[in-house]
Formats: sequence, structure tokens, C-alpha cells
Amino acid sequence: MMRDWLSAQALARPDGAALIIGAATLTYRALHERTAAFAARLAAAGVERGTVVGVLLSNRLEAALAVHAAPRLGVTLALFNTRLTPVELDGQVRAAECRVLVCERDTLPTALAIPSAPRVLCVDPVNDQRLTPINRLSGDSAAYRESDIDLGAPFAIIFTSGTTGMPRGAVLTYGAFFASAMASAYRIGVLPHDRWLCALPIYHVGGLSILLRSCLYGTAVDLWQRFDAPAIMERLRSAPVTLLSLVPTMLYRLLEQPGAAPPPYLQLVLLGGAAAPPDLLERALRAGWPIATTYGLTEAASQVATALPEEVRRKPGSVGRPLIFSRVRVVDEQGRDQPPGVYGDILVQSSNPHARLPRRCAARRRRLVSHGGHWLPRRRRRPVGGAAAQRPDHQRRREYLPGGSRAGAAPASGSRRCCRGGRAIGGVGTAGWRGYRPARPNRER
Repeated sequence: MMRDWLSAQALARPDGAALIIGAATLTYRALHERTAAFAARLAAAGVERGTVVGVLLSNRLEAALAVHAAPRLGVTLALFNTRLTPVELDGQVRAAECRVLVCERDTLPTALAIPSAPRVLCVDPVNDQRLTPINRLSGDSAAYRESDIDLGAPFAIIFTSGTTGMPRGAVLTYGAFFASAMASAYRIGVLPHDRWLCALPIYHVGGLSILLRSCLYGTAVDLWQRFDAPAIMERLRSAPVTLLSLVPTMLYRLLEQPGAAPPPYLQLVLLGGAAAPPDLLERALRAGWPIATTYGLTEAASQVATALPEEVRRKPGSVGRPLIFSRVRVVDEQGRDQPPGVYGDILVQSSNPHARLPRRCAARRRRLVSHGGHWLPRRRRRPVGGAAAQRPDHQRRREYLPGGSRAGAAPASGSRRCCRGGRAIGGVGTAGWRGYRPARPNRER
């Protein structure tokens, strides 16, 4: 057990910047107080400990408050893609067995149209008798000013399909995000005045991880509701943003902006979500952008391997060595390890703890997958550098092995089962807490 991360940071650095949205900056003390009040309002709306709370919100303050309020309420969050239709959401809501769905004005029509919609709460003022506007509720915020975190408890359900078919809910524990945050810090480094710009949706593991990691590190998040290339480029030029997470399409758009020289404060661009095309990497590196290619997956709570800028320049297309706590193998269809340079299937192993599912979810395991106990078939193309920098550019499938489990899973449609067991091994390279980044003068936010 440990103290919840936000209340701990509110004590450690109360006046430090925690969350920047537009022109507004919330300190850790202010975010802590707002989270306690938000948790009290949710409790007043009938949210009970041990239930699953659905979140259908864009990147906004209330989405961050819901993330930080979860441990104080003792609930598991189910994060839903705001672009899905009511019919698509219906299956996910039923699979997660949500008791409550928190939405905003823009997603309210979708929420109310879900056939199996639970009780709907709206974070914006609306006049609709079918739902409860959270802003009209109040509660005792003192009861939600802090809580304990059990690293083995389920924190979030994130639905992911990869390329294998219908989305399934990956149940991620607090320990999964904690281990991922520590592994990322050991690889890329953490400095006290870091500011991480987040334009990735919070309902994806990449965006959610930025919120949680920054809270654990005591650094700031610059949260954007949507990706706006001109506005973000202007922010990068004018504000001390040191870290930036992008998918390749986002980087393309930033490089197309006038005067796309690397911003003055930017220390690292984590580029993932899809294989980065060679021409994009060449263009960005030639312009001087500090690109770190990365590979991760939802079931591993984001990052699995990352190549730092010097490695990207030396070996474009690689995503580097596995992070600490993760192991990677490249195997053939019989599960035999492949030598460097030979194509194969990727196995990923993580030491993240197994999620203890709520009793009501136990019967839903075919649609809710605890990342600690299943092989998950994946189909993607991505080179991964292991101990010998193997580069399997065209995998038929990828499987994920968390915690050393050896449970079987049905193969993806159209593919054959491979790699039926075995303990994953692979090289792990770390550079200590400060990572590779050189020390630099402190700059005010």
C-alpha cells in the first residue's frame, strides 16, 4: 500500500505546476483540492466504492480530476473513446458493467443513446431531467482528500483491439502504471522542471500514462483537448515544454508548419503509436528534432521499448532496447528464438502485477482481459531492438506475456498459433534515474 500519488505530491511540492490547460495553471495543491471536491460530488451522485465508473470525456480538466479521484473513491475507471457510436459503446459499457457514465455536453447525446446506458452524469450544466449535472451536487470533500493505493488493485479498463478484431477491455492495475512510469523514467530521465505536452487522448493508454507519470514525478502536464498543429507549434516555441508524445501523423503536421525548427526547450519527442516512415524520421532528424522512437501496447501500460535520439540517428527504424521490467523475444512459428536480422514474431513480457478483477467482472473474462494472466495476439509491423538489436520489420503477429504467465489464447483470425510457452528473455538497457538527458539550467514555467 502507498499513499495516493496526487496527495503525496500536494504535500511534497504544493506550489509546483501540475496541470496546464490553455492559459490556466493548476498547482499540485489546487489540483489536489479540486480532485477532492470532484470526488465528493461523484459520491453524492451515488458512485459507490468497488464499482466501475465509465468516462466519456475529452481531454479536459474533469477528465484529469476523474483519473485522480478514482483511488479516493475506490472505483475502477472504464475509459471510452469519445468517437464511438452508441452501438459500439453499448458492448463496451456492458462488458465493463459500468454503474455510472460520466460525460460532457458534446458526448451527452451519445451517452443517452446507448441502449444499456447506466446512470449518466454530466460535467457541464445542462437542463435534462434524465441525468444528474455534477455541478449541482456537493459533498464533504474532506473525506476524499487522500487515500491508500493497492498496487494490485484494478485502476482502469481500456478497450483495445490492436489489429486482431473486436475491442477487448484490458484491465490495468495501479502497479502496471507505477512500473511503467519507473521504467520510462529510467530510460528517458526526469528533471524537476519538466513539462510534458499531452495531445494524445486520455482514453488511450498513451495519454493516460502521461497524466499518471507526471503526477508520480511531480512534474507538469500541458493538456490539450485536441491536436491543433499551428497552436501546438506556437506553444512549443513560447513555453518551456520539454517532453512531447506524438504519433507519426502529428509529427508530419508539425514539420509542415512554417519555421519548423526544433523548439528551444524541447528535450525529447516520444514517437510511437505506429511505425515511423523512414522519410519522416530523416526529415525530423535533419531539422534537429530530438526524436525517440518508442513501441508499446495497451496491455503493458504503454512503453515497452524506446530508442533514444542518438540510437535513432544511428539506426533509423529501430525502437531500441526493452525498458527495465520488460523483456522481448523474437521467435519463429514454433516458438524458437530467432538470430539478429531474421524476421519473426514478437513476444513481450512484463513484470506488472496481475489485476484482481471485481467479482461481478469474473464472468466477463472473455471481454475483459486482466493483463497479468493472458497471451494477447497482436498483428503489427515494428522493428524492436533487443540485446542484439534485432529488427523484425514484418511480424505476422505479436503476443504479450505479462508477469511470466503461460496461459493460452485463441489465435488471431487468419493466423496460426505460435509460441505456446516459454519464459521471455531479452536485453535490458538502462541509464539510471536521470536517463540520457544532460542536466540543463532550471527554467521557470
